[in-house]
Parts: sequence; C-alpha cells; structure tokens
Amino acid sequence: MELKNGTENVVDECKSYVSDAGSDRDDVPAERGTLEQDQQNFEVAEACEGTPAGQSVTSTPEPREKHGNELPSGNNVDSGEFPEVKPLCCEGSVIFEVRHDDDGLPMLDLESSAAESSSPVMEEEEAGEEEGEVEEVEGVASPDEGDTDCEELVQLLQQLHAEREEASVHSSRLQVQLLEYFKRSGEDAQVEKRRASEQELCYEKHISTLAELKQHHTTNSGSAQQQAEQLRLQSQERLSQVESEWRAFVALKQDVAVARLRQHLGKQAAQAKLEPVLASEQRQQDELVQMHLEHIKLKIRTRKLEDELHTQGELANDLQQLEFEKLQAKSQKFNEKMEKQSEELLRLLSLSTCNADDIVVSQKLQWSQVERRSRQAQLAELEATVAGKRNLLTQIKQARNCLHRDNLRLRQPCGLLWNSVLQRDFQDSMDTSVQLQDRLANLKSRMQALHHQAQRQASDEAM
Repeated sequence: MELKNGTENVVDECKSYVSDAGSDRDDVPAERGTLEQDQQNFEVAEACEGTPAGQSVTSTPEPREKHGNELPSGNNVDSGEFPEVKPLCCEGSVIFEVRHDDDGLPMLDLESSAAESSSPVMEEEEAGEEEGEVEEVEGVASPDEGDTDCEELVQLLQQLHAEREEASVHSSRLQVQLLEYFKRSGEDAQVEKRRASEQELCYEKHISTLAELKQHHTTNSGSAQQQAEQLRLQSQERLSQVESEWRAFVALKQDVAVARLRQHLGKQAAQAKLEPVLASEQRQQDELVQMHLEHIKLKIRTRKLEDELHTQGELANDLQQLEFEKLQAKSQKFNEKMEKQSEELLRLLSLSTCNADDIVVSQKLQWSQVERRSRQAQLAELEATVAGKRNLLTQIKQARNCLHRDNLRLRQPCGLLWNSVLQRDFQDSMDTSVQLQDRLANLKSRMQALHHQAQRQASDEAM
C-alpha cells in the first residue's frame, strides 16, 4: 500500500508539472530538476516493487532462475524471498526535457520508457511474462501459510498493472498536448521575430529616407540661397544701370529742350519753364514704377493663390479619386454580379433555345412526315398515271410500226410516185439530156456549115 501511495504521489506530481508547463512556459527550465527528481522517485518505486514488504529498498532481489521446474517453496515465501517481479508502475513514466535548437526555438524531448517505445510484439511478450510470473507467484504460495499474502500481492500487481496502463495513456495524451503547445509557441516566436525584423527593416528604411530628404533639403536650401543672392546682385546691377541710363536720358532731354526753347525765351526762362515739366514727368515715372511693382506683387500673389487652389484641387481630386475608386469597386462588384446573372441568363436562354430547337425539330419532323405522306400519295397517283400512259404509248408505237410497214409495202409498186428524191433525180437527168441534145444539134449544124464552107473554098480554088 505504501508503494501504491508513492506511485500515486509521483503521478500527481507529473500532472501538476504538466499543468504548470501549460500555464507558464518560462518555468520549464526550472522544473527540469523536479522531473529528474520524479524520475529518481520512479526508480526507487521500481526497486520497491522488486522487493517484499519486509526487506529494505536497497536490497537486491534474488533473480528468478530460467528453468521453470525449479520453483520456490513455501518456506521461501514465509521467509520473504519472493521471485523477481518486473516493475509495472514505472513503465509508463515519461521524462520531459525542453531543449533549444540553433535557431533559439524551444523543442520538446520526450523520453518514454521501453514499454511505450517497444513494438506490440514486445508488449505481448511482456504481458505473457507477467502472467507467467503471476502464475509462479500463485504456485509459490503454500495453501496453508502464504495464501493471504499471495492473493494480496496478486491483487496489488493487477492494480499496479491497471494504474500503469492508465498512466501510460494519460502520459501519451500529455506528450501530444505538450508537443502541440511547444510547437505552437515556437511558431508564434518565429512570427514575432519575423515581424520584429520586418519592422526594424522598415524603420531603417524610413530613417535612411528621412536622412536623404534632410540632405536634399539642405542642398536645395543652400542652392536656393545662392541663387537668391545672385538674383539680388543682378537686380541691383540692373537697377543701377537703369537709373544711370534714366539720368542720362533726362539730362539729354533737358539739354535738347533748353536748346530749343533758348532761341525763343532765353536760357533761364527755358530752364524755369522746363523744370515743372521734368518734375511732373519724374512723378509719373515713379508712379509707373510703383504700378509695375504692384503689378509684379499681384502676379506673385495670384500665382501663390493658383498654387493653393491647385493643391486644394489635388486634395479634392484625391478625395474624388478615392470616392471614384470606391464607386469603381462597387461597380466592379455589380458588374461581376451582372456577369454572373448574364451567364445564368445565357445558360437559361441556351436551355430555352435548345428546348425551342427540339420543339421546332419535332414540329418540322411532323410536318415532314405529313408532307412525305402527301408526296407518297401523289407519287402513287403519278405512277398509276405513268403506267396507264406507258401502256397507251406502247399501243401507239405498235400502231405506228404497222402503218410504217404498210406504207413501205404500198410504196414499193409505185416507183417514182410519191418519191420526191427519185422524181427530182429523174427531172435533173431529163433536163441534162435535153441540154445535151440541143448542144449536139448545134454542133451538127455548125459542122455542116463548116463542111459547106470548105467545099465552097475547094471549088473556088479549083476554078
């Protein structure tokens, strides 16, 4: 019973350790010593299970012999010498160890006992050995003296075996939970480190950008001051040049006017008359310069106001652009919905057109069948008519052949009668014979004339 209480205490300590590890992962390295102490307690409990209640924990139990025929007697049971029984309670113990990899991520090392890491065949062999040990313990106990102790030991052994099974199942669940917890915490740490590195890079980038902008501002301000100083010097030079030219122009104009007026009024009177004119002209010139300056100032002010209006317009345009983008996004969504609806409509239209095509085809098929039947009836009528006319044609041909034979038979005794070719040939031959006879007569008459002429010549010669 003391061994059972010690085992329960160790299991409770493991459970408390797991709960503390789930609540605060920073205390994991500090509790490794507690786990090592728990492992030592498990080893002590293992040694306790191998010894009877009367012996001390440090005593070594006698090993069980391999031969099954040599069993301990009842005296051995009475004296406290029990066969060696393998520990069952501590086979499901687990050593939790948190280690750190090179990348600084906490990992979980789970060192389970040989019973959990062994294969199912090894567990079956151990179960068979435990059953054999239980039978040996039952056989060792004498029926008179050690009956009660053996039953208690067997019950204790079975109870410890059940507790060991429960503890192993619970420890495996805790291992899985701790593995998931540390894995999740490692991923969170990686995400935080990545986020911190990204923020540092972004901060450095912004700092470098700010330094570049400051340097650019200083260079621009220096160049602007230099340019302003140069422009100021140029304006002063030009102003002095204009004033000198204006004074020279006024002096020249005064000399010319005095020279023209001196001829009529004299030099003093001409100068006295010319001074108010020049003074009024100078006032007008000063007023003109002031007006030019006011005009330039107004131009600069209008330019500034235009720039402000332009910036305000750009801000308004930005706001309008944002609103436009929002409206464009909404319109895009509506367009997508419309596209989906149009696709659905097209699909329905295609289905309706397919159905309409099927209906039209069926109607055309019916019409074609009706037309085919009507054409078949017309064809039958035409075939009957053709058959009747064919019979009539054969009869007409037979009658024609008979008439032809009769005509030939009647033409044979007629000779030239009713034969235009022979008649024409006979007429031609008759005409030819008549012409030949006429020619023959002419030749005969000519021959006679020639004969008389020859006789007359001969008679003339004879005379």
